[in-house]
This record gives sequence, structure tokens and C-alpha cells, in this order.
Amino acid sequence: MSKSKKRGTTIAVAGAVAAVAIGGGVAWAAFTKDSSATAAGAGGKLKPLTTVSATTVYEGNQTALWPKHPADVRIVVSNPNEIDLVVKTVTLRAQNGIEATGATPDECETQIEAIATLPAGPIVVRADESAEVVLTDAIQFKEPEQGGTNDACQGATFKTYWTITGENQ
Repeated sequence: MSKSKKRGTTIAVAGAVAAVAIGGGVAWAAFTKDSSATAAGAGGKLKPLTTVSATTVYEGNQTALWPKHPADVRIVVSNPNEIDLVVKTVTLRAQNGIEATGATPDECETQIEAIATLPAGPIVVRADESAEVVLTDAIQFKEPEQGGTNDACQGATFKTYWTITGENQ
């Protein structure tokens, strides 16, 4: 083959490859079809916090409540949920929140006041765990100017009933 014929053949083949490459990029087709999916879910149902224990903690070495010496209330609560809860409120039960026995119970119940003040910062009760809630100076006898501290409560025993509300984080 002569040099000029060989060169013509090479150019023709190169041109054909370039035409196939350019034409091949344009000559394709794609088929599409939409698909759908459904995801089902359910809203959780929040269970209330449950009380494990509640104790009255007196000042220092005291073993009872005395006028002008408030006591703390320690409540251990359990979270039966699968998510963490934050203690939102602690309140004295509205109906019969204080119950006294012995001495003069009806008068004694009016002599005691309960104040639920949550500590600063959130109290988190982890899922399926327990936590302690301490209400500082939560129970005390009323001051004399409030009609309190007469002898009706001497020797009486009392119980306080609290409602604790939790909220998911």
C-alpha cells in the first residue's frame, strides 16, 4: 500500500470511530416507571411516672416535725416508658393532700402546710429507670400569724399525698 493510500484509510477509520462515538452518545433511550411506598407508624402512649417511695426528712437529728423547723420530702419515681421524662410539676394532692391521725386530726390538718418547690434544673427520669425528687422545706407548721402552731398537732402522725407530672424531653 502506498503511503498516501494508507494515510487516507487511517483518516477514514478515525472519522468513522469519531462518528460512532458522537452518534452513540445521542442514540440512547431510558425507560422510567414511578414506584410508591407506604410506611406505617404509631404514636406512643405515655404512661405516668409511678411512685416507688416517699419519705419525710427532718432537719439534723430531729425525728419529727416541729414549729419553725420545716422538713424535706424525698420522692423516688420510676419511669415505665421507653423514652426519658422530665419531672414537670409536683403538687400536693388537691383533695385530702394532708392526712393526720392521733391528737386532734381535723385541727392538725389545717396546721400543716405543704409547699412543693422543685430544685433548679431539670429532673430527668431515664427510660425504665428511677430518680429521686427532693422537695426542700416542703412541709412545715403554719406560723402563728397564719393561725398555726397550736397544740393540736402534738403527738399526731401525718401523711402528705403528692401528684407528680412528667413530660417527654
